[in-house]
Amino acid sequence: MQTKAKTKKQKNHGAAYDIWRSLRSNKVAVVSMVIIGIFVLISILADVLFDYETQVIAQDIMNDLQSPSKEHWFGTDSLGRDYFARMLYATRITLIISFSSVFIATALSIVIGGISAYFGGIVDTIIMRILDVFLAVPSTLLIICIVVALGNETVYIILALVVYLLPSLVRTVRSELMINMENEYVEAARSVGAGPFRIMLIHLLPNSFGAIMVRCTMSFALCILSTACIGYLGIGVRAPAPEWGRMLSEAQEYMRLHPYLITIPGFFIMIASTAFNLLGDALQDAMDPRLRGYRKMKKKVFARRKK
Repeated sequence: MQTKAKTKKQKNHGAAYDIWRSLRSNKVAVVSMVIIGIFVLISILADVLFDYETQVIAQDIMNDLQSPSKEHWFGTDSLGRDYFARMLYATRITLIISFSSVFIATALSIVIGGISAYFGGIVDTIIMRILDVFLAVPSTLLIICIVVALGNETVYIILALVVYLLPSLVRTVRSELMINMENEYVEAARSVGAGPFRIMLIHLLPNSFGAIMVRCTMSFALCILSTACIGYLGIGVRAPAPEWGRMLSEAQEYMRLHPYLITIPGFFIMIASTAFNLLGDALQDAMDPRLRGYRKMKKKVFARRKK
């Protein structure tokens, strides 16, 4: 009786529980989530730990280029500003830009991709050809053109990243929706009089959620690298606000005598982008039942070989 009760409880678990269990059993995914959680915590606590006016942007030339110490954990830059405080605020700025860009781009891609996939025909052709124009322009050049034309305010940087992410996200949403539209439950919903909005919201989007989430997670890494790229070129977030790419650019002339100035922001960029990429790969495996089964089978095979 107890075994039957256990099996019933196990059967009641939904897909979300299976995805979470798969992620939890994946060590790479756990480490990636911990790293991302640390970055989010850093961005939240930046205001609590340091004062922006007096410790982040205030210059102290008498204490410039100090090596890491108890007073200044990451040392000071060429203007005497605490490097640790600037790194925390740079993390906050980068994450705000990345999260805002991915959220807006995902929302727009669901709307545009849904219209393109559901109605098809001339509507689909027009939308796809417009997106092809943006895809024909190199991504870095596209972002630079938008930021230079509009200005390097945070809002315009987010807008540039949204335009950069939108074509690939729309294509992902469109392809997933078109695949799911061939399923029988869509025809059944149409036969009972369900409208396009109801079919899209209740039937198509939930079944396409996995692929969209994977693409969104990997888009965070693209936003982090693109933000650092334009910051390094000097057209990113306006100085004196700290940003990882700008900090790399400012530190390059001191890299031989003070390598920590260029190593620390480079390390932060590498860790953040890698964590989001690895989490995206883990999500792709966790949301695909076939890949979850493959991982379990592979573990059993290796366990037998060890015995």
